[in-house]
Amino acid sequence: SYVRPRYVISILLIRMIAYPSASPLYRRTYLCLWFLCALCVHWSDMVPIPYRTPDTCDANEYFRTTNLSCALCGATQTPRSDRLACTCPRGHHLVYSTGLCEKCSEQQVTSEDGLYCITCLLNQSCTDTEGLASCSIKSNRYVYVDQFDGPNVMRSCQQCPPGTWADSSQHWCVPCITDNCNAVACTSVACSTIAAQLCSKGNITACHLAINLCALNGYSASDPSCKLLSSIYGDIIPNSLDNTHIMTTLSTKTNLPLVILMYSLDGSYLGLKNLTDDILLCKDLPSRTSSAWSVGTIYSIECSLSFDGYTLQFLELYFHEQASNTLYPVPVVITNYKDMLGSLVNEGSDSSKWQYVRRFYLWASVSSTFIYAQTMQLSFTFTADGKLYPYLRIAYNSTNYLKTSFSVLYTQDNNNFNIGLAVTAAILFGLSIVYSGILTNGYLRRTGRNFCEVPTFVYYGAELCSSASTVLFILLLTSSALWLIIYKAQTTLFFVLPLGSQELALKILIGVAFFCRLLHVVYVVVHQCSMDIFFIDWERPKGTAILPEATSTPTPATAAPVSIWRTLFVANEWNELQTVRKINPILLLVTVLLFLKVIGFEYLAEHEPYSHVTQSPDRYSPPYSSTLRFSLTALHFIIIAAVMRIYMLVIHERYIRHKIKDFIDLCSVSNISVLVLCSKLYGFYIHGRSVHGHAETAMREMLHNLHKEEEDLCGRRGLVTDSDIQTFELGLSIQFRTLYDNILYPLMAEKAAQNRTDANRSRGSDGVSEVSLKAHENMNQFLSLFIERNLAEVDYVIKDKSFIEKLLGIEFSNPVDRSFLYNDTSFSFDSMLFYGKEWMLLQLDILVFAVVDLVAQDYILAAIVTCAISLVTKQVRNSAGSRNLSQKALIDNRFLL
Repeated sequence: SYVRPRYVISILLIRMIAYPSASPLYRRTYLCLWFLCALCVHWSDMVPIPYRTPDTCDANEYFRTTNLSCALCGATQTPRSDRLACTCPRGHHLVYSTGLCEKCSEQQVTSEDGLYCITCLLNQSCTDTEGLASCSIKSNRYVYVDQFDGPNVMRSCQQCPPGTWADSSQHWCVPCITDNCNAVACTSVACSTIAAQLCSKGNITACHLAINLCALNGYSASDPSCKLLSSIYGDIIPNSLDNTHIMTTLSTKTNLPLVILMYSLDGSYLGLKNLTDDILLCKDLPSRTSSAWSVGTIYSIECSLSFDGYTLQFLELYFHEQASNTLYPVPVVITNYKDMLGSLVNEGSDSSKWQYVRRFYLWASVSSTFIYAQTMQLSFTFTADGKLYPYLRIAYNSTNYLKTSFSVLYTQDNNNFNIGLAVTAAILFGLSIVYSGILTNGYLRRTGRNFCEVPTFVYYGAELCSSASTVLFILLLTSSALWLIIYKAQTTLFFVLPLGSQELALKILIGVAFFCRLLHVVYVVVHQCSMDIFFIDWERPKGTAILPEATSTPTPATAAPVSIWRTLFVANEWNELQTVRKINPILLLVTVLLFLKVIGFEYLAEHEPYSHVTQSPDRYSPPYSSTLRFSLTALHFIIIAAVMRIYMLVIHERYIRHKIKDFIDLCSVSNISVLVLCSKLYGFYIHGRSVHGHAETAMREMLHNLHKEEEDLCGRRGLVTDSDIQTFELGLSIQFRTLYDNILYPLMAEKAAQNRTDANRSRGSDGVSEVSLKAHENMNQFLSLFIERNLAEVDYVIKDKSFIEKLLGIEFSNPVDRSFLYNDTSFSFDSMLFYGKEWMLLQLDILVFAVVDLVAQDYILAAIVTCAISLVTKQVRNSAGSRNLSQKALIDNRFLL
């Protein structure tokens, strides 16, 4: 059953006090067990202890290695020079019952350990060297053997058994597991048995040796040393971190307050000191390895083993809480540990099943088997209530593949943050679903459908992808930016970055956002490349012309034809405008690389809680955080794009050139209007009818007309008298669309017949079919009459959109008998161009850059791939857009440059 060690200590003390007349062997055994229980309390119960060293003990105190504390020596005792024990005066021995020193008789000398008075037997010479007994046979194979005869103790020299050798005091036979032993190497069972026997006889050093051997044997339940400890403590392996919580603060830019306790193989205490590179098997520059102990820095190193200069030591790790000057034992998780059933309970990720130990080693050579720490991971876990849980995970290996690694990690319980993020995401996704439904309802109205069909579901899916991508992008950017600001600004470490599964979730969400945005971009490109467009020429014939015929018969005069070059010029300008963006993506990428790579802002993404933008070759480079890299990428793109856009708005578009306004001005000067239909009953209209009635004129007259407009000596360019509004959104009636389709029907029938028969069309000299030419003339006449309100059955009303309609991007009015022209001062027709989809394209650029960087951890490669995708998207839009413009505007594509 489970036995509390403090109860055992109390029972042992009561028995020692209750039997003061007991034999020395009896009292010696119980004293040993008492010290061993104290050791087990210190070793297995994860409680803080005061930070003491031998140097901090008072003049009359010695340092107890069992619980790392100072204790008073007896009244007649004095601390040893190393302060690790108390000694009696020369020629005296320790009396258990009183704790005092008693002088030996004249025929006796003090034993080596100062516990007995010795009388030599078997004709062995017994010399008195400063009151201590010594053995005349000087060999590492011989030790003293004490024989008890009542109150007297006699000693002889005997040979150590096979597998052991004499220690430096020539008093104990210790297991032979080092290369400098001439005895036959013992098996692990024999070594453990001997160590356990020595411990039971009262040697505290042997008790530490027993723990060392238990550690060497992987804390096996069948090992004699482990059995000895278990028989006293009940369970030497605690299974919870609850007792190791540390309420403390860690200041950034300082070193971890870790202390290492060292023991030799034979259990001798070697010291307690601040941790430096004592547990690093990999050699590196001190300026690099020092980063392992820097607070908050994620450290990792891997190397091939070289054991030059290493000695076998057994270690215990402590966290030094400096405010109270106490030590917290750091639990050790041995990955290879097997429980009573032989299960590797420490291999899983469920910490509730882990079994913890205290003492560990880095390497050992036992019975020609080489064992070393293949992986070591020092972890610090922060909880929401401010507690710190440190632990060390070690995986041992006995193969010849001598590769080792060491890492330092910091993790945090981010459940509250994740719950808040999940709730926010759920709310925003719900709003996205509702908003996409509202847009789809408007889409049904714009297409004239009364029920959902396949195109409706496609539209809903595209809008839902757009909304989901935007929501994910905003959430990821906000959370990662908060992580960046808080993590880098903290002076006391309380906030650490996500690792492992949390960062994997971030990468998955970025991938989902990228995929959704890519689908939406594909839909938008297809939609823009399938819109209906027509250029309305308001120019009227001036004069008459006689067209020559092949016969000699004179032809009567007809109206002079109107030149097509103005229409072609405006069409080419529209064609060039299709892929113009508000910012230059190439310049944006170059600027982002300038800040990240040249100036060095990429170093802000390193996994350490302080900032720098330079890197020294002698300095350790922590691994990059994917969270911080995404945050830096998105913030640089958005900030630089915002600066570029502000420049375009404030300076370039105001004082140099505004491409959208310039196109509208070109339409007015050319006397050309533009009708764009992105849905069956919805579109845009750019009114370009010249206020001067004609545009085909000489340069002098054109400049004179422009001067008249500047001086306000003529009418305004707007569709309505005394209005400057030239752009409108269209809500068309069914009657209008019917007439529109009737004009195009002969052309569509001709194309259908050609597809069925694959026959050559009858073409004019310009390569355009006669049906197409006729359709162009009829469409120009129909649209001109519609705008001039000369068609009573397809009249329209000019109105303003309500605020809610503008906010949601839909129309509540359903045109039945008349169409609606909504005043549009924000040039909404640019939504059919890349110019009006800047946020969509910018978000795609950011996500492409981020996805490539997350995979390759290379900003330059990410910029190259982003630039390539941007150019490919532009080329596809240009090619498909030009083909659609030629087909829908009834213009020969050979005139589109």
